Amino acid sequence: MADWKPKPYHTAFAGFTNGGIISTLFDCHGNMAAAYALMKSGSMRAPPGTVTAELSVRYLRPTPLGKVLHLRAQATEIVDGRVRVEGELRVEGTTTAVMHGLYVAVKKGHPGFDKWS
Repeated sequence: MADWKPKPYHTAFAGFTNGGIISTLFDCHGNMAAAYALMKSGSMRAPPGTVTAELSVRYLRPTPLGKVLHLRAQATEIVDGRVRVEGELRVEGTTTAVMHGLYVAVKKGHPGFDKWS
């Protein structure tokens, strides 16, 4: 879980957060959730490098600016280095967006391999 407060320059239209900012938050948070899940399931000392294979964001209602955004993302399935993640964005107890993502562990030689070090 993570909290973040958008600034006025994160505006989509008066008083609301840009959807691209929201999808970026989901992508980053989902990616770390996937890496952490792989680390724990594989008894690793550090999270492996992971990249986004799929990301779907569903915007349920406009997300206000000036309020703390509460992000949650958790792994729901791990198969052969591939992690399915689901998440939600809540503002003052109301869900404004949800996400589904697929993240993949990468091998040495891939540019994302050492991204957590």
